[in-house]
Amino acid sequence: MENSLSQLAEIEISCRLKFKAMERPQIDSSDKAYHALVNNWNQDGIDLIEEFKIILLNRRNRVLGVGFTEIVSLI
Repeated sequence: MENSLSQLAEIEISCRLKFKAMERPQIDSSDKAYHALVNNWNQDGIDLIEEFKIILLNRRNRVLGVGFTEIVSLI
């Protein structure tokens, strides 16, 4: 069991930014975080699909991107 745990797959994430750092929104409150997520949510399917979303930030709290994963369809 110990050997199988040490042989896990490595996951690498890369990001290609299209905007300069100063052009990206800065998240400095929960209200701004909420609006950043709501603006990236499909409002037509918000009641039908359970999703997990994350906001990726740099060290100055500027948005690098919004990631999501569809969990399950509730229909």
